[in-house]
Amino acid sequence: AGAKVDHNTCPLPAFRKMLSLVANALAHDASKPVTVMAGSGTTNPRRMFWETMELMQCMAKEPLHLTYRAVGSSTGQKEFVGPDDKAVKYDSKMQAFGAGDIPMSEDNFNALKEANRTMLHVPIAIGAIGVFHSIPKDELGDDGELNLDACTLGEIYMGTITRWDDERIVKQNPGMTAASKIFVAHRVKGSSSTSGFTEYLEQTAPTCWTLGGHKEFGKDKFGKALPQGDWPTGEPKEGSGGMSEYLEKRAYAIAYIDYGHGDDAGLTAIALKNQDGHYVVPTPKGIEDAATFAIKEGDDVYPKDPTDSFHGRNLYGIEGKDTYPIVMTTYIYLAQDYTKRAADTAAATKAFVEMVISPKIGQPMAVENGFVAMPQELVEYSKAALGKVEWPADMQEYFFETEDKTAFTKETTRKEEGMLPR
Repeated sequence: AGAKVDHNTCPLPAFRKMLSLVANALAHDASKPVTVMAGSGTTNPRRMFWETMELMQCMAKEPLHLTYRAVGSSTGQKEFVGPDDKAVKYDSKMQAFGAGDIPMSEDNFNALKEANRTMLHVPIAIGAIGVFHSIPKDELGDDGELNLDACTLGEIYMGTITRWDDERIVKQNPGMTAASKIFVAHRVKGSSSTSGFTEYLEQTAPTCWTLGGHKEFGKDKFGKALPQGDWPTGEPKEGSGGMSEYLEKRAYAIAYIDYGHGDDAGLTAIALKNQDGHYVVPTPKGIEDAATFAIKEGDDVYPKDPTDSFHGRNLYGIEGKDTYPIVMTTYIYLAQDYTKRAADTAAATKAFVEMVISPKIGQPMAVENGFVAMPQELVEYSKAALGKVEWPADMQEYFFETEDKTAFTKETTRKEEGMLPR
């Protein structure tokens, strides 16, 4: 991210050519200062973000330097809020936006309020946490899949179920013959995948998984909170790649991985019991169904006011016959007030978010990178959230050119078409 782009050889995938933002035929104006925009946060959408930034840098009339540091959701939130340690020379205003697969934590949201800062969540993609296994196919049940409910899954990760021939597993998988020890893999340290997985278990099967979710895994004998990652069983693995490699090399194993990564790696997904009592593997339709149901049902997941706290709101266990139960929304975190930020950076930030949520630009990129495209209702929600942001009075917005409407189109026509002056 942020590397120098050769604007004469910028690759444009076929589905993006139709957009023809500000095409390469319009040379960059060397007299213009370079506009800098930086973001940081979750690793999962990094390629989607980098591709969008490269596209902007390739096609903008003016020189841009756009970067995204994939440092994790928690660090992205920390940098958005700003460090508590005043000795750390970091200005949160250096960050144009943050991103996370989890909502802003309650502590961080309250810290912003105490500093008289208002933030908002903009949904930009839908993903899921898949649970995968490596049991030989000929040892599975009659339906050829491994079926598990949340309680059984929680007890496997608690270490109370240790073998595949445990009666609680066999009962859900008639005809299953696997009789091995269960080899459990988990992430080596805190991650948004771990947060999603454990929060789902905590919400769905709290008597079977008793260590909580997100930041803490219960308490030790002295009452001190155990940090996320103090697992009662299993082998620690670094990142989704480490989890995938473990499944590929170790038979009779189980691991949780973001759906896109696991699907790309050709791993075998476990069918989880959903809210309606059906065992389902993650599919694009089952993942999208969760978001569609949630946005239509009111503000339990997506508050009507995007500046409200999103803490505790999730897509776990949403109703629906085909709905997959561990679905997560990826958000961009924005300040509501950018009026004191550099106008050019603010304009680039707005254009970037517009591109990411666009059904013609960012959402196809999301699908290419292991996410599911947001349903149109959620796209409209994100557009409305972006509309709540206050931008600098002197900001000149970017507009998106087409073959019929370019920077040379008469100003009156641009206004009639709702196009912007930059």
